Amino acid sequence: MKIVLITTTLVAVLAIGLIGINNNNSNNIPNAFAQENTVSIAAGSSNPSATEFYVPSEIAVSPGTTVTWTNDDSTIHTVVEGGPQSSGATPAFDSSIIAPGATWDNTFDTAGEFNYYCNLHPFMTGKVTVS
Repeated sequence: MKIVLITTTLVAVLAIGLIGINNNNSNNIPNAFAQENTVSIAAGSSNPSATEFYVPSEIAVSPGTTVTWTNDDSTIHTVVEGGPQSSGATPAFDSSIIAPGATWDNTFDTAGEFNYYCNLHPFMTGKVTVS
């Protein structure tokens, strides 16, 4: 009788836990499939021989999405639409200086592919695809 009671109690506790997990994430359990709209400016990325600069280097988002860049390096950086060989036209977005530890974000309202780079370290490039 004691084993049946313990087993029944255990099954009830597990069932309540599973119901709570499948409750539209209202209990603040992280969703493993949630889209991350963040880009890290990697530590050491001001060094041209670094293996990573913007992480991820390419990100895909829906129109109306805000992407946040975080400067995880120890020096200043920028996020500027275009590339090092841009024609001089005004870029669609320009972060200006992002200090170490600081963030900058941009909302992408229009579909398209947006290449970007750091104008202080032009070997650093990335891309946002909005579709």
